[in-house]
Amino acid sequence: MRDSYSSAYFRQEQKSGLMGVYEDSPLREAWAPEGHPAWESSNELFPDDLDRIAPWLERVIERMPIFGDAGIRKVINGAIPHTPDGAPLLGPAPGLKNFWMCCGTSFGIAQAAAAANTSPNGCCTAMPRST
Repeated sequence: MRDSYSSAYFRQEQKSGLMGVYEDSPLREAWAPEGHPAWESSNELFPDDLDRIAPWLERVIERMPIFGDAGIRKVINGAIPHTPDGAPLLGPAPGLKNFWMCCGTSFGIAQAAAAANTSPNGCCTAMPRST
């Protein structure tokens, strides 16, 4: 379930529960001072920081009290690959022939239909089809 009050999602994950929060402030730059991960990085995670996300966790527990009794088994703290403006990276990849990108979507399935329409029509006809 996605909950706007707690700015989080929570669901059953096998025989456990899973929750994730969408932080909105104070935002922290993930790879400062470089501003980007090294090319060789893969699945990079950051140290746990429960104090920083405590306000979101408290709202989740308020909404679903069972999470307060369950405890925390594992924390995964990583960057979400969204673009700064929330728009996906969609279109031809600079410097690569016949290679189109569709990544960085911030709303996942909500953007899927438009991305599916735009990508093949744009790469084949140079103009997205209007619906």
